[in-house]
Parts: sequence; C-alpha cells; structure tokens
Amino acid sequence: MREAGIDAPEVACPTTPLTPASVRRWATVVAVNINASGPFLGPYLGDFLRGGSEFGATTLSRFYAIHMLLLPGGIAALIGAHLYLVTRLGITAPPWLRAKDLPRDGDRL
Repeated sequence: MREAGIDAPEVACPTTPLTPASVRRWATVVAVNINASGPFLGPYLGDFLRGGSEFGATTLSRFYAIHMLLLPGGIAALIGAHLYLVTRLGITAPPWLRAKDLPRDGDRL
C-alpha cells in the first residue's frame, strides 16, 4: 500500500501456524473460560476445571481425564438406561402410524 502513497497500518498476521501443544492449551483456556462465565456455580466450576488459579499441567490432565473417562462412561450409562427401558417397556410404534395400520400379533410382516 505504500507504493500507492497510502500509509495503512501494518496488519499483524502470523507467519507460522500454532503448534499442536499451543492449540490444545488455547482450546482448554477457552473451554474453562466458557464454563467459568456461568452464573452461580461458574466461578467454582472454572477453578475446579483449571485446577487452581493458573492454567498448567493439572488443567490439561483434568481435561484429558474428563474426555477419556467421564464422557465414555456417561455414554455407556445412557446406552444401558436405553436398553433397560426397551426391555422393560418394549418398543412402541412411531407416532406417525395410527393404531389400525399396525400389524397384530398373528399377522405376518
């Protein structure tokens, strides 16, 4: 732009991409700050997830543990609850089918 006689401010543009370690760190910082901004329990949750007042190895360890233990455990619990309810209550017809359209016990599909 200087060739055209216009003095424009230099735009800061990184020349190298972030390393995988810095991407993990900043993703964790953003996730903790989102949780910490919640009302009532947000600050306490942010301190717990952060593992103190600073981001560090404890923070990354907690996020790794959450993603490797709690999320798969929660998914397994939901699948187990679903299977329990299906065996306990049975399978129902979709809501868009009327009762007269459903096959009866003796009918062939």
